[in-house]
Amino acid sequence: PGNGKSQVCEAWAANYINHDADGLGFKFSGTGPVILIDTERTYNDSFKGLERIRERITRTGSEITITENRISNLFFYSLVTIPEIEWKVSQVEKLIKQHKPGLIIIDGVTALIGSVNDEVMAKHFLS
Repeated sequence: PGNGKSQVCEAWAANYINHDADGLGFKFSGTGPVILIDTERTYNDSFKGLERIRERITRTGSEITITENRISNLFFYSLVTIPEIEWKVSQVEKLIKQHKPGLIIIDGVTALIGSVNDEVMAKHFLS
C-alpha cells in the first residue's frame, strides 16, 4: 500500500474508456467495458479514485455518460471486505462472465492468491 498502484490503475481505466485520456504513458485501443476491482482501499478512497477517473476522462473535453453516479463502460467493485480468497476469486470469475469486459484491472491482485510464492495458486488464478 502507498506506492501509487491505485492511481496507475485509475489512469489505465480512464485511457481505456477515453483513448485521449492520460494513461501515464500507457495507451489502450480496445473497446467494451472495463472492470476495475479493488482489494485494498476504503470506500471513501475508492470514491475519490472514481472521481479521479472521471476527471481524467473529461480533461480532454470528452463527454462521458454518468448515470446514477456510474461512469458508462466502467464497473468498479471493491472486494476489501471479503476475507476468503476462494470467494474473492469466484466473485471475479462471476463478474467476468456477467460483464464480458475488454479490460480487467485488479488493484491488489496478491489478495487473490494465498502467497506470491505459491506457483500452483498463481497459475490457477491466471488460467
